[in-house]
Amino acid sequence: MLSLDDIRARLAKHQNLRAVARQTGLAYQTVYGVRSGRLNNPRLSTMTKLSDYLEALDNTKISSYRKHIIVCIDDVDDVADEG
Repeated sequence: MLSLDDIRARLAKHQNLRAVARQTGLAYQTVYGVRSGRLNNPRLSTMTKLSDYLEALDNTKISSYRKHIIVCIDDVDDVADEG
């Protein structure tokens, strides 16, 4: 599970906290409170939901980057085979 500081840092990169709230099932005020620092001692369940969501989001991005890299490598291999 991510630390509170890590969660805040990752939430700071998100423009749409309402989408984060919707995806985690948390109230917007809770997500905003965690990000802004107003909520200094969030419940364990809140931390778990945010951590799981943010880690899954990172894993999705990594998976997407890997697929893109594989496609690029395949394209280079095709060009090399043609030449």
